[in-house]
Amino acid sequence: MNLRLSLKTIAVLAFVAASTVAIVLAEAGAPEAGTGHPSHMHAGNMPALQY
Repeated sequence: MNLRLSLKTIAVLAFVAASTVAIVLAEAGAPEAGTGHPSHMHAGNMPALQY
């Protein structure tokens, strides 16, 4: 039970960290492509975070 909970927590934290890094890199590295990538990222990430 404890292990299962910690694994889920780690997975959520890793997912949030990866999402944040991807958005930051997209914003910093490719401002011109910022219109496409953040909308795609938000569409992919927000439902997953809500579930």
